[in-house]
Amino acid sequence: MSELRRTHTSCFVVSAGIKAVIEESLAVLGAQKDIADLGSILTVCATDEKYDERGALAAFLPPLATLGNKDVLFTPERFPAIKGHHTALVLGDSSEDLLAIASIKLDSCLKVGFDNYAKKEEAEAMCENYDIVIRKDGSLDVVTELLGYLTDPKYVIQHVGLQKLIAGEKP
Repeated sequence: MSELRRTHTSCFVVSAGIKAVIEESLAVLGAQKDIADLGSILTVCATDEKYDERGALAAFLPPLATLGNKDVLFTPERFPAIKGHHTALVLGDSSEDLLAIASIKLDSCLKVGFDNYAKKEEAEAMCENYDIVIRKDGSLDVVTELLGYLTDPKYVIQHVGLQKLIAGEKP
């Protein structure tokens, strides 16, 4: 998160999960201070909740985030902070996660998939749809190193295909 703040890079978390759980998970992972500091840089798009006067969960607010409707939920109209972003790094654990960026006009996008599936068909779909596939509960180390490389001040990323950077070419 500190690297995102340093480079003024927005972070969009799009999930079929519950927003409060995701935000709490980020806090537990040590990002709590960062979440407060990041303000509009961090956006969580997930199912929102409504609580009653006792603080108990009373309802889930529409629209509900599901595996198959992320393209409807994560739009520039609902999240104006998306506008103006031309490059994206997408992390997902299913091919449907790529729906989240379907309505966003991007010049370049690097897609990193986490293949936790036992079924061969799902694994093949991941390899077809993602640029990089991390298998069997692999760590985020690859993504962390990649972000470090991509945000290194000696490289300028401005409307340049991420494929060039990954291939070792200069932008």
